[in-house]
Amino acid sequence: GLAHPGPVGLFSQSGAVGAMITAAMKRRGLGLSTSLSAGNRADVSGNDAMQFFEDDPQTAALGVYLESFGNPRKFTRIARRLSRTKPVVVVRSDVTGRALPPGHEVRTTQAPAGAVDSMLDQTGVLEVATHEDMLDLLMAVATQPLPAGRRVTLVVDSLALERIARDAAAQAGLEVVATLGLGDREQGIAPPADELVRHVAAALAAGDTDAVVVVGRLGLHQEEGTAEEVAAALAEVARDAPVPVLASLPDAVTPRFAGARLGGTGAPADDAEPGARQPGLPFYPSPRAALSVLGRLAEYGAWRREDAGEPIELSGVDVRAAEALVESACRRARGTELVRLTGEETERLLGLYGISVLPSRRFSTAEEAVAAAEELGFPVAVKAVDPYLRHRIDLGGVRLNVVDADSLRRNVEHMRQVLAPFGVTELEVQSMAPTGQSCMVTALEDPLLGPVVSFGMAGDATDLLGDWVHRVPPLTDRDVARMVRAPRAAVKLEGAGGVPAVDLPALEDLVARVSCLKDDLAAVARLRFAPVLASSSGVTVLAAEVDVANAAGRTDSARRALRAS
Repeated sequence: GLAHPGPVGLFSQSGAVGAMITAAMKRRGLGLSTSLSAGNRADVSGNDAMQFFEDDPQTAALGVYLESFGNPRKFTRIARRLSRTKPVVVVRSDVTGRALPPGHEVRTTQAPAGAVDSMLDQTGVLEVATHEDMLDLLMAVATQPLPAGRRVTLVVDSLALERIARDAAAQAGLEVVATLGLGDREQGIAPPADELVRHVAAALAAGDTDAVVVVGRLGLHQEEGTAEEVAAALAEVARDAPVPVLASLPDAVTPRFAGARLGGTGAPADDAEPGARQPGLPFYPSPRAALSVLGRLAEYGAWRREDAGEPIELSGVDVRAAEALVESACRRARGTELVRLTGEETERLLGLYGISVLPSRRFSTAEEAVAAAEELGFPVAVKAVDPYLRHRIDLGGVRLNVVDADSLRRNVEHMRQVLAPFGVTELEVQSMAPTGQSCMVTALEDPLLGPVVSFGMAGDATDLLGDWVHRVPPLTDRDVARMVRAPRAAVKLEGAGGVPAVDLPALEDLVARVSCLKDDLAAVARLRFAPVLASSSGVTVLAAEVDVANAAGRTDSARRALRAS
């Protein structure tokens, strides 16, 4: 049978998976408001379902299982709005967006790996790997308030378990501010179970923590039959607590407790308000599981408290002129092939969005290089034209601060020798830019996701380790600020290792302009700025490539609606 009534909504693109999750909810004692299984969304889509749950007063949290996307840009808008008021926990197939389940008729993505995860992160949904992880999170968001910060008080009855819990808290990004329950007792003997209850009450009364996690050996030295009673007592003391309370009492997981890890009264009372949190306390089989869930709640709570930001609006942009330029270039295309804009066209298009590229000149001979350098003005840089070597000083693709003609001739000859094994012969000279951190900004029009803008630090971090972040426009200023700080290697932008911090507002401005350009111009199939040099006094685009193609149409479809009967 179905789970008892409760505050959790469920949407699944698989009837079998939906039934499996519903049965697991019943075993755990987790209450269900509405369950929808849509398959290939013949008449009701996941976006339709989220709009229903957004307005449903019975639903306080939502679990979603996805196999494919029909209209991802609409999904991001709805999911972002819904996540501001109700937690949305998403589990998806490993190939969601990249391959289609049988019977699904939608586009697949050609965006970089991780783009779908980045899209979900952008919306504030809580993405998890498995259905068990989904239920673990739903147990917490259905029964507990969100933490106001990352401080946690541990109530423990064992020094060994306290050490494990502290390690788990650190991994989850939490700060342990107090530990209660150890006292001076001999650590090999469990204290009376009611002491755990008293310590939880004391932690809640102190008011100096954002969460309480109970970690104990309930049942190890207790009389048979008391485990469920103590669990219910813990749930009762945590009822209406202003901070979340989670528990890990592994010894309480007896056969009748194994599935239903929820203590307390279970189903909400008849007079409970619609969509109210379900009474009870979530129990987890290990301290790591409980603290991992709490860490995700803290991240989500911080996201909810953040200002969503203001939509990016650029002044002085001539969208019509940009559209005309791109359409004119597209007429050179044969079929679906891409057309690379000329240097002049690229400069004009980017200039319409307030973006400039540092001047450079290609050359064939050393004397042509000297003439170009004299036109640009010494000192200059000599660079490989190849997009993957032009920023790689370590591979011989760049020579900086070439100060005169003789030095330029020697550098050109030596670079051609060094780059010969790569099969690279084309070189260019370019004006020198202020020293700084090398970044990359790219954008593309994806068959599934529509416009995708990507940012990363240039070099092995992106080329080999995939340390990118991706976002789907339209973006807010807050989205852009988070985006340039999201790659792991982006710590270099803020002055790591004694290097001066870069001009982050200037870098954010560049990414914002690229996002607007890509959102406006579906026919811009691919844009690549590599590298972008971010210094303490601004940012400089050293190379830009723009490919255009006849746009097949955005993934934003017309409004979906059921016919009136």
